[in-house]
Amino acid sequence: MNVLALTIFVGFLLVGFFVILWIATACDPRSFNERDALLPLEPDSTPSRKSDHE
Repeated sequence: MNVLALTIFVGFLLVGFFVILWIATACDPRSFNERDALLPLEPDSTPSRKSDHE
């Protein structure tokens, strides 16, 4: 029974650790990589033309 209690305790510690890290990175104003990855791509400045060979 002690092994089960220890396993649950370590699991809760790991969950708490990762939640704290997630909150810290979500609140960090310098972490723009994840947010920039979700932005749509910028449209091309010149429209692409089909070549006359097609």
